[in-house]
Amino acid sequence: MKTKLFLLAAAALLAFSSNSAMALTVAVAQDTCSGKTGLLTPKSGKATTLTVAGNQTALLEFNLSSLDVVPAAIAPGDVKSVLLELYVIKTNTAANLSVLMVTGSWSETFAAKTEPLPSIDSTNVLATIPVPEAPDKQFVSVDITAAAVAALQSATNLSIAIETTTPGAKVTLGSKDGPAIGYAAALDIEAGLGGAGGSTGPTGPTGPTGLTGPTGATGAGLAGATGPTGPTGPGGGATGATGPTGPTGAAGTGVAGATGPTGPTGTIGSTGPTGATGTADSLAPGTLAASGTTPMVTVTGTSPNQQINITFPNGQLPILDTGIGAGALPSDAGGQNTAIGYQALASNSTGRDNTATGLSALSNNTTGNYNTATGWNALSANDSGSFNTAIGELSLFLNITGSNNTAIGTMSLFNNLSSNNTAVGFKALTSNTDGYFNAAGGDFALAANTSGAGNTAFGYSALAANTTASDNTAFGDYALADCAGGTSDSNIALGVEAGISLTSGVNNIYIGNQGVASESNTIRIGDGYGGTHTAAYIAGIYGEPVDENTDSPVYIDSTGKVGTDLTTPSSRRFKKNIETMGDASDVLLSLRPVTFKYLKPEFDPRGGQEFGLIAEEVDKICPDLVARTRDGQVYGIRYDAVNAMLLNEFLKEHQRAEAEHASVQDLEKAAVEQEQQVHAMTVQLRGVREMKQTISQQQKRFATQEQINADQQKQIQALTASMEKMTQQMDAVAQRLDGKDYQPVVNRVGSMPGE
Repeated sequence: MKTKLFLLAAAALLAFSSNSAMALTVAVAQDTCSGKTGLLTPKSGKATTLTVAGNQTALLEFNLSSLDVVPAAIAPGDVKSVLLELYVIKTNTAANLSVLMVTGSWSETFAAKTEPLPSIDSTNVLATIPVPEAPDKQFVSVDITAAAVAALQSATNLSIAIETTTPGAKVTLGSKDGPAIGYAAALDIEAGLGGAGGSTGPTGPTGPTGLTGPTGATGAGLAGATGPTGPTGPGGGATGATGPTGPTGAAGTGVAGATGPTGPTGTIGSTGPTGATGTADSLAPGTLAASGTTPMVTVTGTSPNQQINITFPNGQLPILDTGIGAGALPSDAGGQNTAIGYQALASNSTGRDNTATGLSALSNNTTGNYNTATGWNALSANDSGSFNTAIGELSLFLNITGSNNTAIGTMSLFNNLSSNNTAVGFKALTSNTDGYFNAAGGDFALAANTSGAGNTAFGYSALAANTTASDNTAFGDYALADCAGGTSDSNIALGVEAGISLTSGVNNIYIGNQGVASESNTIRIGDGYGGTHTAAYIAGIYGEPVDENTDSPVYIDSTGKVGTDLTTPSSRRFKKNIETMGDASDVLLSLRPVTFKYLKPEFDPRGGQEFGLIAEEVDKICPDLVARTRDGQVYGIRYDAVNAMLLNEFLKEHQRAEAEHASVQDLEKAAVEQEQQVHAMTVQLRGVREMKQTISQQQKRFATQEQINADQQKQIQALTASMEKMTQQMDAVAQRLDGKDYQPVVNRVGSMPGE
């Protein structure tokens, strides 16, 4: 077994031979960045990220002057390399970061609103760090050994500035104030450890007798000369002679060779004399001393006396690396890795901060960082994926490049190739390959998911059959268990077996309801196990006003479906046996409307006067108008049906009124016609009467005229007689006057009127 010892900066100081080395990680002491104006602001000093852009500079300071941070054992002359490590959260383009020395003092905390940047030696670029455009969230590092050694020699802090000359570049780095966002900058220091030879310390008391084995190789002591052989005992000890089953072991205080078959325990041999002075420094009592230059080194403490075997590959001791098990971490340049188990982290090259516990855990990892794998073949195929956690046999087994995954449970996320998934439970998300942003908690939760994304499943076999559907949420054992994918997105199920019947459909919500095989845009609440719920209470409804312009009555059918009258099926395609209601509504005339008050306050908390019918009375007259409970008891009135029957009665009355109105109109028309006829007859009668009057008047006038005519006739006759007489007289006179023979006048003038 090979063991690599990890040393923390805060651990007790260890001294090793000049062929040994130690590494140290120094965290940034303070950091900040300038604002967009190029000046420091108090807000920048509290930023959770550091921004490097054309007008923004990041400032970093590492404490190298304190022995609490950098032990005195690391002399400047022994420093082999110093790497500046930065964590790039994101960058908008490929860029080059310039590392410059800060020559002026500065502090990330200050009171002024703005403060100028400290003096920066822009003429001396310590190093240039290339930052690729993708991917984001990556570590970049650069060697700044010379600057760090100079700071160590002067026992001062190392203050540097990070700038970029790439046009338009904006790089966001991790800060010590934002560990949840990224990782702060750090210095990785690798240094050799050596010192002048000191006098040999006193020999410690003899250790317990070791196991008897075959001829042991001469152990390396504290580089001292071999002491005389102690008396031979029945067993080989660290300082005693070998037992009778093997040749005498070499004297000294070195470690025994490879263990052979167990022999009988021998007695403890006497202590040999002190050997010559070795090369290691002497330390004060109570500290640890490392001695020897071969890969196998004995570290002996003074109280209590114990031996620790440590393997130094190539004579160097990487810091914070532990490999326990055949093939575990055989060659590692990453640092801060822990591997326990056969071939755990066997292929690691530059990956760092990984922990692998179990046979072949993280066995193929090369460059992945910050992974934790616990269990047989956990994260076994991982190559460059980072920030993964796999706990359980074969968890995240096939993951290669996926990052930010968490798998807890045997074969959880077994086939995963993507990122940002969480699975807790046996075979949770075990089939996932390309899906992302999934969370599964419970055995077999999302077990069949392959490329579905944004799903959340908690409970045994929750969403177990889902393959490609996305944005589903299932809480409860077997919730949405048969929802297979394809066209099954954006469903929500809460409760044991909630939505278990759904196989395809979108935008459904099931709470304590098993759902149906295929539906969409549906909400189902309760009665998931065959009608166990008998009451429903929802706050925020009763007594609350609604918009009177858009309000609508709510109806519930026998299946529990809720809707308004606007969505109640009334189309002909939903109905059969359609007939005119006719006289069926006549039963309403036999119903007895009543006023009443409810006995129980849950029916009407206000206890006011109510108006309606008694269901039992209605049941005797028209059972179809009565609503019943599941056990058949009379419960309520179908007032919606009553309304339809009232409409029929209204229409019947309306038809009768229309008929009567038509009859009245006919009568009125006939009366008008009769009145017109009467009027015409009246006019005619009036004309006859007037005609009679005219005739009578004419008759009277005629009678008068006749009388007048008679009188005139008489007058004419009298006048005629008179004129005849006068004519005779005139003729007689004329005859006398001229003696002539004149004709009578009557012959000259002719007949007189009336003759």
